[in-house]
Amino acid sequence: WDNPKVVSMPEVFTKLISDPSHRLLFGFLFIFYILVYISSSYTAPYFLAKLKFNYGQYMLALSSFLLAKVLTLPFVDAFIQRWTLKKVFVFAALGVSPLPALWMLSSQLWWICLLQGLSGVFWGTFEVCLALIFFGQLNQDEKIPVLTFFNLFSSTAMIAGTLIGGQILAIYHEDVGGYYFIFIVSAMAR
Repeated sequence: WDNPKVVSMPEVFTKLISDPSHRLLFGFLFIFYILVYISSSYTAPYFLAKLKFNYGQYMLALSSFLLAKVLTLPFVDAFIQRWTLKKVFVFAALGVSPLPALWMLSSQLWWICLLQGLSGVFWGTFEVCLALIFFGQLNQDEKIPVLTFFNLFSSTAMIAGTLIGGQILAIYHEDVGGYYFIFIVSAMAR
């Protein structure tokens, strides 16, 4: 703590792109997050404007996600111990993938809350695995620069995915069919 090693951002970036496993992870995360944000940026407008949820129903849908995510967190370590970090990470990514497309099956609040709950389970698992990958496999002096790059990549992916989803919705004049289309595109592409 007295004399921490200072690593410059260019050094870390060079190391990230030269390491095939880091390059693969960051490439996967960048593309995955773009595909996620094609639809996830438009969840709230879909719930409020197209499904006509009141704010109580909207909060119930959001709390279903958050409650499931929080309740999942204590169990992730046991899954990792049993199946390995990589397998649980891939399982969570695969679990997150089809869920937006399933919103088309019903607009009932109970169905949306069920899907939001499943999404919370998979996202909670995904995020714990991602944190363990970052903090478990990086040297102490690399953590802050790597997380800085991760935040840059994920923010850029958010902007790109949101713009793609917005363009699709603009083509469909923000019709419910446009929302269904971005949910399907996002789910299939993931």
